[in-house]
Amino acid sequence: MVLIPEGEFLMGTSAEQLKELLEMDYKREWFDDEIPQHVVNLDSFYIDIYPVSNYQYSIFLYETGYTPPLYWKNRNFNHPMKPVVGISWDDAIAYCKWSKKRLSTEAEWEKASRGIDGRTYPWGNKFNKKIVNFGSEYGQPNFQGEFKNSKSIYGVQDMAGNVWEWVNDYYSENYYKYSEYKNPTGPKSGDYRVVRGGSWICESSYLRCASRDIWREPRAELKFFGFRTVMSLSKEQLENKNLPLPNTKQNKSRVGNVIMGDYFLANKIQYAKLTNIKSEKIDLDILFEDENIIVLNKPAGLLVHPSEKTKLGTLVSALLYHTDQHLSTLGDFDKPGIVHRLDRYTSGTMVIAKSNIAYESLASQFREHTTNKYYHALVYGNPPHDQTFVLPIGDDPEQFDKKAVKYFYAKDAITHMKVLKKFKNFSLVELKIETGRTHQIRVHLSHVGFPIVGDTKYFQSGIAFRQFNLTSSQRLAIIDLGQRQMLHAKKLGFVHPITRDYLEFETQYPADFQNILNSI
Repeated sequence: MVLIPEGEFLMGTSAEQLKELLEMDYKREWFDDEIPQHVVNLDSFYIDIYPVSNYQYSIFLYETGYTPPLYWKNRNFNHPMKPVVGISWDDAIAYCKWSKKRLSTEAEWEKASRGIDGRTYPWGNKFNKKIVNFGSEYGQPNFQGEFKNSKSIYGVQDMAGNVWEWVNDYYSENYYKYSEYKNPTGPKSGDYRVVRGGSWICESSYLRCASRDIWREPRAELKFFGFRTVMSLSKEQLENKNLPLPNTKQNKSRVGNVIMGDYFLANKIQYAKLTNIKSEKIDLDILFEDENIIVLNKPAGLLVHPSEKTKLGTLVSALLYHTDQHLSTLGDFDKPGIVHRLDRYTSGTMVIAKSNIAYESLASQFREHTTNKYYHALVYGNPPHDQTFVLPIGDDPEQFDKKAVKYFYAKDAITHMKVLKKFKNFSLVELKIETGRTHQIRVHLSHVGFPIVGDTKYFQSGIAFRQFNLTSSQRLAIIDLGQRQMLHAKKLGFVHPITRDYLEFETQYPADFQNILNSI
């Protein structure tokens, strides 16, 4: 959840905004219930950053025995990280009572969406079709965070398009003409409740922050409807801004399986049915395992998850066999349990999520960069000193499967390098990454002139042989590496998802890495 601060904001559609709508050949009467624009003053409150997800709603169903919504077993809608749909207003209220939260008022929803400046859309005053799910172009609700550039000024996501969201207020088309100034809660009674934000089938006018609508259609059409919750601040919280957000059922961690649409059958996860990934008996070097996580030492050459070219012999297949298909259902279907990855020809320490609670916790730690990941690499040349590389990475324009340092259409990437030992023509370095871009370490080191030994994608060995005076034994050892780059995930530290203990695991250099070291 995110805190929306107390204070005034502009609610409703302004005269200028109405003029723009009429110039687009809309009829004036369609917007009468949004005027006049008026000033509203709200107390502080918390609101969900995303609509309530299938994952969150599944815990509610599990603990209460409440009837699942209509589309609970429809795979277009029931992914754990998509918003729950098929929700009536009564369903939303039942969830709120269980979670000890509530639905927002219209005013609270609109302020969280548009801020205090009366903007037209959560992101500004100009419509941008590339950053929002609307008009059936996507064809279904999006995943959490998929359209992150459409977030509001407070960081609230998916408030335009995706799914209509229930609010608590009754509907009245004339309400804005007599709405209260302080904390308005809507009419005292009415025939319909209000929905806000538009959905993935709506055109752009419905996606405006001020747009209001009601729902009269049969329940079978509720595949467009979800909700998010809010929570008022107590008197103690209002007086003490440093108090943490209280624990609620929606936010709590739980151990064990949660029933989630079609993802569970008799408490056993059916990945073979969902993905056609075959379990395979492949030896694993496991460093630690409990009912929630596995920590292992991945060998070089083992692909983490299936690709278009490689379907068999992956780490995922080995994990499905080892755990009897008991891996987290969150994330992509072809990557069960995978919260981070190593390149195929990179060796070293990895953590896998067996439970969904573990997945959410670990994914959050990697996303927020609170894990400690240290790599060791053998590179060509001698860096003069420890360095930090702040170099954005994007797609290589000349080769589709490569990345490159770019300053347009790229993502920020930060790598810290520490020189451990220098040799003639080589150095052993330690690397800590703050971001997790594809091939980040390999791209950065190659770009700054200290490419990784054996990394044929980003530096050809033949160039190294000409550039450096290598011995014949060194050349043969490097040729024998094939596609194996001398990069090893040496150490990984993270907080255990359930016990909350800090754990750290370190692995030794594999034989091929050590052999190259010995040769120099």
